[in-house]
Parts: sequence; C-alpha cells; structure tokens
Amino acid sequence: MADILQLQDVPDDFSASYLVYLPTLRQKQRATAFVKDSYVKSVSIFRAGNERIAIKSNVYRSQRKSEDPHTINLDVNETTRKLEDAHCSCKAGISGKCAHVLTVVMMIEQWKILGYKAVPSQPSSTSLPQQWDKPRGPKIKAEPVSQMIISRPMNLTRKRKPVIATFIDNRNIEVCDEDIIHLKQLKLSPISYLVEELGSSTTLDTLVGPQLLGSPLSYHVRVVVILIGL
Repeated sequence: MADILQLQDVPDDFSASYLVYLPTLRQKQRATAFVKDSYVKSVSIFRAGNERIAIKSNVYRSQRKSEDPHTINLDVNETTRKLEDAHCSCKAGISGKCAHVLTVVMMIEQWKILGYKAVPSQPSSTSLPQQWDKPRGPKIKAEPVSQMIISRPMNLTRKRKPVIATFIDNRNIEVCDEDIIHLKQLKLSPISYLVEELGSSTTLDTLVGPQLLGSPLSYHVRVVVILIGL
C-alpha cells in the first residue's frame, strides 16, 4: 500500500515548469479560471517509489456539471523535477496535455506559496464569491414516485416539508404625510394634481362637465371636440 504524503512533501519549486510541454495560452486562461473559481474538488498525495510522488485529484467539469468530476493522475520525479506521467479523464487529457492537469499543478503551487503544510479542506460557501454557475453542493437526484410526498401546502409541520410556491406582495407601500408633502411641492408634474385639494385642482370645462386637468377623460373629450370641429 502506498504511503500517504502531505503537501509539505511536495518539492517547494513545484510549478508549471515541471510539465514536459509548453501550455498554450488557452490552457493557461482556463486553468487560471478553474483555480480562481475553486474547481479543484480534492487532491491526494502518495509515495509511488524512490524519488517519485503520485498525485491524484478530482476537478469539476466546466460543462455537464451534473456528471462526475474529471480524474487527474500525476507522477512527479523529485530528481529530474519533471512530471514523468500525466493523465486526465477528459478527451484532451489522454496525452496529459489539458487545462485540468495544469489546474492541479497551479493549485498545488499556490498552496505551497501560501505556506500550507497539508491540502486544505473545502472552504465554506460563505467564504467564497457567488457560486451560482459553479458545480458545487449536493444535487437534486431522481427518486422513485413511490417515495415522493404529496401533501397540502398548509401542512407544514411534517418532518420533510413539501415544495410550495410562495408569493410576497410588496406592492402595498404605506404613504406617509412626508410623501404627500413632497408630492405637493412638485410643479409641472403629471402626478402633482393627484395630491392637490379638490377645490384648488385645475379643471377644464368639457361637454360632460368640469374634469381635472391631465385626466384621460378631459383629454379624450378635447380630442372629440377637435374632430367634430374639423
């Protein structure tokens, strides 16, 4: 059985220079984004032999996030300071030259720079930026119909609460006296006449009697009068 190692057993100069190929600009951009957004799920380090370290990691998929993460295996030679072997479960990772391999290397390099002695545990969701587009947390899995619970919405004392639709009506806003005073002070505003006293409101004489200035009825009556006059 391979001996389990810690992060401190990885060479201090571990970086992208251990790769036996030169990553493309696209691979560097994707790997940097994966590291920044915490796409690395887990990292395990083992002793693979004399002067050799085996690293196994899981990296979340950038697409098809409901599927299992990609598995990355790295074989580090401590003498030559190179990756003797690298493999990823993605299509481009058969040759060991993919963004996921570079992501694991950059993630371990960042931990070494920060002085970590062991692989850190997954941080809590409150200590990370928004993760809406990240493959994080438990997923809603399919289950047999026989295990579904169908109940009335008012029965909320169950151990497993049902999924219910809620609606909060925030349209009813209480109008204070200060709001009325502010509206009255507005001049040449279409809404100002609504808060004026009825006696001081500006009205127009129409065929159906006096109407408040700005009301739809006064406008339509004037249009009818103009059309009749034409």
